Amino acid sequence: MYRALMGMYMILAGLSFVERSRPSNVVPLTLGPHGADMEDIVSTLESTLRKLEHGVEVKINGKTVRLVAFVLAFVGDMPNNRLIPV
Repeated sequence: MYRALMGMYMILAGLSFVERSRPSNVVPLTLGPHGADMEDIVSTLESTLRKLEHGVEVKINGKTVRLVAFVLAFVGDMPNNRLIPV
């Protein structure tokens, strides 16, 4: 492999184990070069994640709702893509 990428993904905390295990509920946020400094990758996402923590208005099924999402943890360098129950 000439180049490897490290993925940053979002998994919603309020989901059951079965729901967290579904690939459709794992949202890719960004890709960074393998071995990159975790702080550099997180800093690129910081402004957007801060907006989500304060809440943003989005349209869902034609209704405007306020969406608030808090960051619980960052995990990097996962050895495989299998989700492990917490």
